[in-house]
Amino acid sequence: MGEPGIIGACIARDVAKVDAILAVDRRHANERDEFIGSTPLHFASHRGLTEIVERLLAAGGDPNARESCSGTTPLHWAAKAGHLDTVRVLLRAGSALEATEFWHELTPLGWATVVTHAGPARGDRAAVVEHLRARGARLDVFAAVALGDSRAVRRLVAERRSSLERRLRFASRGLRPVHLAAERGSAPMVRLLADLGADTRATTDFGLTPLALARDGAAPVLREIGPADDVPTAIRDGRLAEARALLGIEAGRAVLRREAPPERGPLLAWAAERGLASAVALLLHFGADPGFRVRALFEESPAELAPIHLAAMAGHDDVVDLLLGAGADPDARVYDMTGATPLHIAAAAGHVAVIEVLAERGADLGARDARRSATPLAWAHGAEHAEAAEALERRGAAG
Repeated sequence: MGEPGIIGACIARDVAKVDAILAVDRRHANERDEFIGSTPLHFASHRGLTEIVERLLAAGGDPNARESCSGTTPLHWAAKAGHLDTVRVLLRAGSALEATEFWHELTPLGWATVVTHAGPARGDRAAVVEHLRARGARLDVFAAVALGDSRAVRRLVAERRSSLERRLRFASRGLRPVHLAAERGSAPMVRLLADLGADTRATTDFGLTPLALARDGAAPVLREIGPADDVPTAIRDGRLAEARALLGIEAGRAVLRREAPPERGPLLAWAAERGLASAVALLLHFGADPGFRVRALFEESPAELAPIHLAAMAGHDDVVDLLLGAGADPDARVYDMTGATPLHIAAAAGHVAVIEVLAERGADLGARDARRSATPLAWAHGAEHAEAAEALERRGAAG
């Protein structure tokens, strides 16, 4: 079943239905989705439905409405997707160039240059960037790094040195500018940031260093600057003997200094999400907490997720089994509006092998989520995963 009402009409690209609904009551132009708090303008702008956007604006739709779950405006979504005509219409209607959301803490220009998740960019992002800048949109350090604008990076750091340590928020997993440069494979930008004083050992929310994220020519530059290796990079490359040695050295130093050992939880979450079973086993051996939580997006909303949720979402049954063996809770709830368990997540994703592991380990087949009081079986049916539903039913699940 699709969304009813005007939001459903936007998703269906049904201009005639949008017109009919607005003719009855123009207030529908500012309706909100029940769960994520998007308006029709958010849905239409994300899809580049310029004709519908114009009709919604003419009916009084707010071009600066903030999506409840993200703080984004319609312009963020149009810019991210590269819909130049839609961007032009929104700007003429008064959309704010410098509105900042709270998933990443970026403006629409940041979404056009930095953000890569939240659906494909089907339009022309470069043209959108050019238009936004022509209209006066200001570069921040992340947009400057993404665009490879070394002059702007120097200026921004000279104006505010703390720009080097600035972190993107949870949807970008705490990247700093040097992480972004490494991830984009920009050796010149990595070197510039390091020369300006960026910490090349800094870790993201998932415990990753710039070296662990590095692509193309960025890695040799980072190894030259040092260190030449680290635990997350060794794990990424499957060099577990080196990772074990590095972990052992670090742990030894921590004991000598009477300090707590370095946190392994973020790396465990990353390895679980990636399905790196050997790395998960290694990190658990070195004391990583299987119940550690990271903040990330789940079903388009902020959530706190444990490694078992990330592994269940990605379908890594061997990792789920390892985590359960180390004491992870098979019924751990996602800390968000859904309150989903790993079994809900696996059912919705259609991961039968994960369902079997969780059921064998005693997961509650009848657990109900916090949003609709729905069971894992209901989630499987709702996502139209017949095999997952059959696996649950064979185990005696109802709902």
